[in-house]
Amino acid sequence: MSVIERDGRPWLTIDCGGEGLTAFKAHYGHMPQALFVTHVHLDHVAGFERLFVDTFFSAQRRGKVRMYVPATVVPLLHKRIGDYPNVLAEGGANFWDAFQLIVVGDAFWHEGVRLEVFPVRHHWPETAYGLRLQGALTWSGDTRPIPEMLARFANDNELIAHDCGLHGNPSHTGVDDLEREYSAELQARMMLYHYASVADGQALVARGHRVAQPGHAGHAATSALAAELEGLERALHSPQVRADHQRLAALLDEDFGEIGSSGRCYGREAALEEIPLEGAQVVIESDRYAVWMLAEGLAQLAVAPAFDGLADGVPSGHARGTVAPGHARRRAPTKVGIYQGGVSPEKAVAPPADLGARVDRYPSRAESDVTRCLRHRPRAAAVARIRPQEERPPPHRDSMTRTAWPYQRRAVMAWIYLLFAGLLEIVWAVSMKQSEGFTKLTPTIITIVGMIASFWLLAVAMRSLPLGTAYTIWTGIGAVGAFVVGIVFLGEQVNPMRIGAAVLIVAGLVLMKLSSS
Repeated sequence: MSVIERDGRPWLTIDCGGEGLTAFKAHYGHMPQALFVTHVHLDHVAGFERLFVDTFFSAQRRGKVRMYVPATVVPLLHKRIGDYPNVLAEGGANFWDAFQLIVVGDAFWHEGVRLEVFPVRHHWPETAYGLRLQGALTWSGDTRPIPEMLARFANDNELIAHDCGLHGNPSHTGVDDLEREYSAELQARMMLYHYASVADGQALVARGHRVAQPGHAGHAATSALAAELEGLERALHSPQVRADHQRLAALLDEDFGEIGSSGRCYGREAALEEIPLEGAQVVIESDRYAVWMLAEGLAQLAVAPAFDGLADGVPSGHARGTVAPGHARRRAPTKVGIYQGGVSPEKAVAPPADLGARVDRYPSRAESDVTRCLRHRPRAAAVARIRPQEERPPPHRDSMTRTAWPYQRRAVMAWIYLLFAGLLEIVWAVSMKQSEGFTKLTPTIITIVGMIASFWLLAVAMRSLPLGTAYTIWTGIGAVGAFVVGIVFLGEQVNPMRIGAAVLIVAGLVLMKLSSS
């Protein structure tokens, strides 16, 4: 049982388990007002008897609690919870009198918002469903892997809440299934639930996944930030990759927090600490504050709160991240930056207004201060100076640094596995040729062993690499390798057309590799 919140209040409850209903009442202080039913296993509907009693005997709630139920689930739900004779001992009432039953198909509207429904793989077909709030959340429900459904119903950067345990079974997804069936991009947007124990959840985290916790807010509305920080954590500490404007801009969202590819929770301040300032081109700095340019149109501000009341004097609009940079004419406030005060120097992100072109005039012009914190303090602006970034000591690095390396190691090992899988494909292809239709024992054995080993290595590589990339490169290595061996060792003919075809295959492999880097 889970809840989609709106403005901190329950908006739509998913399923109604017995223990889940108890937890809902304890957390919110009242019963659900709107529910969506994914399927009718008792751990998902056992709370409806209590909900009926609470709703039926409330004049304000009777007949007004909405139940959105997929059409094929309605008869199953009725048999499971609604068909019991005399839901009241004295009779005179039907189970459905307490609720407003809304039968849904591919989609439905709830409080002016459209949600989509899609079938999942959990026991019998058309008995279990997932839910999508486009652009925010895709809820898988109890299911085996459903890559074909997520390709359609999670294609707008949604946070994907996915059923996943440490070990799979015919009804539920295991982590091996998840890593095999889904791309790295989809996995980066997933929050896993339905694992068996705290220890299993920790094991999933150790494998680089994010897990849901009871009572934890998943921040579905900021699911894009999860993907952005995922990329940030993977890329920031690579020697050849620096965070781009889009990734850094994700940190501007005031709802940023509690997302990290390692499964750990990071607040905005911790994430800002990890931005690679060594990549900045210039620094505007005084003993009171500093501004580092991180990317085009984006800078980072550090302020000493004790400086002449500066921290206390920051306009309240800017403290909320709503003050726009200075322009020739006044504009309405827009959300463009963040300021965080405190007892020690804090860092914030703010977008500079062509700071690079005006940097030479900065010391004498307070209005060019991009954060507008100093617009009434020309003396403060006058003491600023510019110095090359290389003079600045390297930034502090902590836990987020360490979380980046497992992803890099996994990616490198996947390519190594794929290379050896391709080489073994050459081995078993040549051995098959030498076996003369499997009439010779030794070449036949080499063929079988090489084939099994090649397929196994390919499967391992596919856990981290996209299907199209891995399979194409694997077959390409085998094709080109067999072509070369056939010419060099088996005396097969060579002509310009065959060589040209081999060159095109190699070029395709290179492009495929580059496109997946």
